[in-house]
Amino acid sequence: MKSNEPTTKFIQWGLPLDEIEQLAQRLVCFYGRFRFYLRTKTRDTSEYGLCYVSGLLRMKTRRNMANISRKTGAPAQNMQHFMSNSPWLARALIGAIRDEIKEHSEFQTGAVLVLDESAVEKAGDHSAGAGHQYNGRLGKVEMSQVGVFLSLVTPRVNTWIDGELYLPKHWFEEAYADRRRQVGIPETHTFQTKPELGWQMIQRAQANQVPFGAVAMDDLYGRNPTLRHRLDQAGIEYYGDIPSDTIVYLDKPKIVYPKTKRATAQKGPRSWQNSGMKFANCFITLLWSEPPSPCEPTNGGCSVLNSPAALSGQYTMQSLVRNGFSFAKMVSWLPMS
Repeated sequence: MKSNEPTTKFIQWGLPLDEIEQLAQRLVCFYGRFRFYLRTKTRDTSEYGLCYVSGLLRMKTRRNMANISRKTGAPAQNMQHFMSNSPWLARALIGAIRDEIKEHSEFQTGAVLVLDESAVEKAGDHSAGAGHQYNGRLGKVEMSQVGVFLSLVTPRVNTWIDGELYLPKHWFEEAYADRRRQVGIPETHTFQTKPELGWQMIQRAQANQVPFGAVAMDDLYGRNPTLRHRLDQAGIEYYGDIPSDTIVYLDKPKIVYPKTKRATAQKGPRSWQNSGMKFANCFITLLWSEPPSPCEPTNGGCSVLNSPAALSGQYTMQSLVRNGFSFAKMVSWLPMS
């Protein structure tokens, strides 16, 4: 750095030098607001919580208990017990941080909830929920723990406000009964999908009056009809990705009740008009712009609106995008397997 440059030059993490020098003390002050939630009825071991957070912030790789203990000088066995066996309640701590975040002026207007998952690679399957499952950070299936997380986001700030550990279905098999007891999974706990965990967190955000205008989510959650239906019934605006080859209808299909051999209507729908597929009354939000005219040739040929699929009202997302559709609000119908 040149000698005539100001000491407040932004050089790391987008922070000026004078702010970086104060980070350690600011962390201590911040942590002090929440250390009450890390105490138990008989002991105050909350100092290990500060060591844990400090170690995570100062280490670039290999953030495990042994290395965090070496970095911070805290006894490794005490650190392990504090994080794994000490009876302080994580849910109470998360709630206290969320309650402070929701009052911040940054989130009072224009904030959005973002539902997503994150994974951490594990050496073995001894940790709760560990198993061979998709790890988005690695881009492949690997031995991992996966969490479902809810963030509160504005154009300037993205902060985590809630999370749930995902337990794969095989963890609830009888063969894993001893393993569940060893890692402290309650006997009353049952398998829940990632969209189900996400809906629980959205409900908690609503119940605790977290200010948000909409929910955004990737296609793992956007293609889940139950989650979309729950959001719609709750009056929550949402934006969910769906696969590009998803079949949609521009108009609501009509339910057909075929007649039986006795010429009486069947009790339930067996098919959909102009389609052999079963469809559920599940709404998705799509972005809409004017499509080409039904008589307008596209790419030297007939437009998709003149195609057999168009005559039945059936499209794929790929065909819509190719023929002038962009993402804006439109109510459509999704197939359900």
